Amino acid sequence: MKKSYYAIIPAFVRYDQTLTPNAKLLYGEITALCNEKGFCFARNKYFADLYNVKTRSITDWIGQLKTAGYIKLKMTYKENSKEIESREMYITNFLEVVKKNAPPIENIHQDNIYNNINNNTLEYKKEKYSEMVLKSFKPICELFPIQTQPKTQADKKAWIDCIDKLERLDGYSPRKVYYIASKVRGDEFWRNNFLTILKLRKKNKDGIKYINLFEAKFGKQLKQMKL
Repeated sequence: MKKSYYAIIPAFVRYDQTLTPNAKLLYGEITALCNEKGFCFARNKYFADLYNVKTRSITDWIGQLKTAGYIKLKMTYKENSKEIESREMYITNFLEVVKKNAPPIENIHQDNIYNNINNNTLEYKKEKYSEMVLKSFKPICELFPIQTQPKTQADKKAWIDCIDKLERLDGYSPRKVYYIASKVRGDEFWRNNFLTILKLRKKNKDGIKYINLFEAKFGKQLKQMKL
């Protein structure tokens, strides 16, 4: 019987070029099964029957996910034997994945991510952005994994434009944006699915902007704060 739990395939898995499309699909299936008990105990034959493939294909896909650090395996062996009695698969915490795949600190020019906000190609925008928007850019960026932070001038411009529009058009001060984004990034589900500030001005399938959705879900204390 096929499970009806929802599957999650976060962006860092969907766009991982080291994984085959089927390995990504299997990751989603594993997340669905993990929703029940926090881990997945299904055997390779279960997945092979589910997707009508050979068990060695499943073994290969699981190997890809394990090598990439997206899942962990816990084996239980029969007493006095190397024969596997059961296997539990766990979805790796997102922060562990980021730590595993992040480049060495000495190779990360962190300052370069934020440099030139007030000069070079963004100099002509200086008068357009409020001082608070400019000051909030770096702290807001640092809420997100290094891999998804803006690095090119085009990316930086898109992020700061978004913060600016959230203030001017949507009525969210940069401080409020920072507070909401930090709450969302701290959520177990959303930290895997909220990887860019640009998402805040996009709409979900019901036509509601994510900034409004997140404020309703995570902003209970906003009214008590001077933001």
